[in-house]
Amino acid sequence: MIHSANSGSSLRARPVRVLVPMAAVAAAIAWLVLRAAPPPVGRALFGLWRVPDVAIAAALLIVAALASCRSRRAKLRLATAAASATLVWFAAEVVFVTCVGVAAPKILGEDRLPSCDLKGETVPDVAARFGLPCRSIPFHYTTNARGYRNLPEREAADVYCVGDSYLVSALLAWPETPVQQLEHLSGRRCVSAALIGLSPQEAQAEFAHAAFGLDLHGCVVLQFLCEDNDLIDSARFTAAAAAPRRSLYERSLLCRLVNALQQLTQPVVAEATRRTALFGDTPVLFLWHHQQGDPCEQQWPNIERSLDEFRAAVEARGGAFGVVLIPQKLRVLGPFCTYPQGSDLLPLAAHLTPMPERLAEWSRRTGAAVLDLTDALQAAARAGQLVWLPDDTHWNAAGAATAAAAVASWPWFRSMIGKQDEAQRRAVDGR
Repeated sequence: MIHSANSGSSLRARPVRVLVPMAAVAAAIAWLVLRAAPPPVGRALFGLWRVPDVAIAAALLIVAALASCRSRRAKLRLATAAASATLVWFAAEVVFVTCVGVAAPKILGEDRLPSCDLKGETVPDVAARFGLPCRSIPFHYTTNARGYRNLPEREAADVYCVGDSYLVSALLAWPETPVQQLEHLSGRRCVSAALIGLSPQEAQAEFAHAAFGLDLHGCVVLQFLCEDNDLIDSARFTAAAAAPRRSLYERSLLCRLVNALQQLTQPVVAEATRRTALFGDTPVLFLWHHQQGDPCEQQWPNIERSLDEFRAAVEARGGAFGVVLIPQKLRVLGPFCTYPQGSDLLPLAAHLTPMPERLAEWSRRTGAAVLDLTDALQAAARAGQLVWLPDDTHWNAAGAATAAAAVASWPWFRSMIGKQDEAQRRAVDGR
């Protein structure tokens, strides 16, 4: 029998078309098996693989597909299809990054919204972040002409409250917010100069906008510091010049797709169980997870410096300045909770920040008025009252009421209110 040269070449090529694809597929499977590991935090594809792991396995499968092609024409068609798909995706990415992905998605209360009146539904932030089932909460969000959550006609005040999302209290009805409850208890007009996600320095800058052109003589300005996240927010603020924008990948359509696939294939983040404790019979979620010695602790001198400068600016305009510390959710509720085995929250002392001690030391050194809300909130928790939303990072109505009552009964604050009363009496007598 006579064999042609082409038939010999075909016989030699057949093992290549079989063995190489099989080896590439086997390598992809082996790679995924070796790299499969549940993530310690966050999400992974199917709860097992990071994006680079899947990308390498996909590259091996592409090699298998190319090697299995029987002819050069088939390989060319496959390569052309892949190149065309890549170009289409690249074009879609350019349009997306240019038109959509440049700015991070905003949430209600993150920006000033002058004279708005919005109604809708939202969800608790920790439950949503962890991917746990949660209830919808109706909200009614109104702002004044300067864009902050206040009574629509309210701009000037006797008491200005400076801070972040604890003052915004987007999940509470307006009468339940700490600012409105403080107004009710003190009998003084109170205005919030707060937005969600602000660092202490940014909150001070917002007050400059909220009180621009307003007379501060006789007014009280309270800055609320949040122990849970203000150190982290200050670190973000001080690093803003070095990293003013999100990375290209974070703004890309690919990133959105990967995040969607991760949420679809692993709805609940890995740390959800380890960040849950029981307060009585109620599961309570803790988002913020501080470790003693974290780099963000080095931000305290920056915060302290900003307090000094802000206090001087307020007093130069005739106002009185005080600081109110909102303690960590874990600091308040932690001693009264029970925890699952392997909890990320134990031991408690290792996850508390040094902010209360540093703030107290600053107060002793400068004579500045400081109120730490820890005792008031812990007293309520000790009595069995839950003062935080269980699946959110913010106070519930009881917590806001407890905080407002503590501020209203604070001796320094009462003395400032007394001075306002005396000034009003003198003004009446002067007429």
